[in-house]
Amino acid sequence: MAPRTKMITMREWLRDRLADGAVPAIEIFNDGAEHGYPVRTLRKVKKELGVEVFRAGNHWYWELPPPPEPKYPTTQEWCRYCGTFYRRAQPKLHLGERTEGPCPEHEQEVRELNEAAQRRKRKAIEDHRKRVREWEEQQTAALNHADAARQESEAEKRDRRMRQLGLDNPVPEARTVAGAPSRFPWED
Repeated sequence: MAPRTKMITMREWLRDRLADGAVPAIEIFNDGAEHGYPVRTLRKVKKELGVEVFRAGNHWYWELPPPPEPKYPTTQEWCRYCGTFYRRAQPKLHLGERTEGPCPEHEQEVRELNEAAQRRKRKAIEDHRKRVREWEEQQTAALNHADAARQESEAEKRDRRMRQLGLDNPVPEARTVAGAPSRFPWED
């Protein structure tokens, strides 16, 4: 038997031997010797298992420590909605971990509340995007109107200037002289 396997076997043997309560150390050493377990190795295993040692009268006794109480129930979970512990069919916890979530009575209600919250969030996002699009369209329309007004005012300025110069008709009749190029009145 390999040393590692022997230690595992010895651990199991000592745990079984101490399962019923405190046992005198001398009995453990004698029984261990019958199984071929040295005293020094039994003491190592005792330390690994956390065996408690106490003296009563003239004898030393070994006993397993009480199992540690978990910080929170290990097979139960806390329902933060109704404030009670409940058992989950398949615990998703490691030893000593705690979760908070809805108990089976509240799971459907919580799921519906979460879905409603998601719908409200999506609607708020859609409404926001719609308002942004409307604002952008208004801004674009205002800029287009301003550009059109500016272009109109430039055309009006040009027409006013032409009227001031007496050039109401931008293309007057051309006076032609045989062989001479046509001339505009303002060129005289």
